[in-house]
Amino acid sequence: MSKNKGHDSNHNHSHHHNHDHEESCNCHSHEEISICGCPDCDDEDSKGELLAEGKPLLSNLPIQIIVSSAIFFALGHLLQFIAVDALVTNIIFIISAIIAGYQIAIMAFKSLYKRHTVGPALLVCIACVASFIIGHPEEGAAVSLLYFIAEFLEDYTEHRAKHSIKSLVELSPETARVKVGDSVEIRKIEDVDIGEIVIVKPGDKVPLDGNIIYGASSIDQASITGESLPVVKSIGDTVFAGTINQEGYLEVEVSKKSKDSVISKIITLVKNSQLNRGNTETMIERISKYYTPIMISIAVIVAFIPPLLFNQDLVSWVYKSLSILVISCPCAFLISTPIGMVSAITAATKKGVLIKGSSYVEDMCNVKAVIF
Repeated sequence: MSKNKGHDSNHNHSHHHNHDHEESCNCHSHEEISICGCPDCDDEDSKGELLAEGKPLLSNLPIQIIVSSAIFFALGHLLQFIAVDALVTNIIFIISAIIAGYQIAIMAFKSLYKRHTVGPALLVCIACVASFIIGHPEEGAAVSLLYFIAEFLEDYTEHRAKHSIKSLVELSPETARVKVGDSVEIRKIEDVDIGEIVIVKPGDKVPLDGNIIYGASSIDQASITGESLPVVKSIGDTVFAGTINQEGYLEVEVSKKSKDSVISKIITLVKNSQLNRGNTETMIERISKYYTPIMISIAVIVAFIPPLLFNQDLVSWVYKSLSILVISCPCAFLISTPIGMVSAITAATKKGVLIKGSSYVEDMCNVKAVIF
């Protein structure tokens, strides 16, 4: 959880995308995708890698937290089963809850202190403490561990989505060989204008969309069109940025600026697809803003209204109130939908299928036949 569970400041899902600028399009940054719209979420603290590449899985802090908390959680249940003293098992469950719940508590504090909002993380913290008070420490440990795992899965899904964007960005070369008279200049692709001639040697990636004016070659267009076999291109044919020239020398007249190329539009489409939310996802995010305050309010009403108005036993109703807080913990409710949607879009992208947004993922349930 490279966010330091920094899921805590505002989550801005709006994507202001301006294609009128003449400089290079910054929309290709793969660091701007966010999944969850709940009040606890924030990407500002997302600095490091979620899972470091090339390192053992257990060397990553989120995995260490999950494994260690799960070990203490399982140990607590084992000690309960063999009837070890309750104080010992309670301590074991407390350790499990603290390991997984520390960063969740930080999320809740930042959300409450910095933005004066009550998010799901606060409800999880309250539910965890409440479960220990009412004598069910295993519930508190379970709530903390499951919510941490859910947040980790959300972050991991977001990480994969960003990685898929990064892999698309890397398809297009950063520089181009521009033919100027009898000489060749190496320029950044955003500095190449429409109508200029770029040279593409065998094995090179085509730097910009354009039309071949000299030469012929077979072009691997799998990254753009998904075609498994190279396509023979000759004078007058169109080639796309990011495709690979396999054998011949080509001179290509640029027909589009780098920000308007097909690969740039694909990257923009994939990025925007993360933000185009379906009805279910939008409803869940809207509910999440009010869910925690409502449940806390209900718990307060249950705790104090019966004793004050109907002369009921205060301790009994406080116990019932704490039980409500434990039961109302929102882990699956708030996180499952955005994770599922982005996972579907990202998985489809890896297989060469572009889905414009989660609303279209929902529409696919109505598909009866697919025509190729």
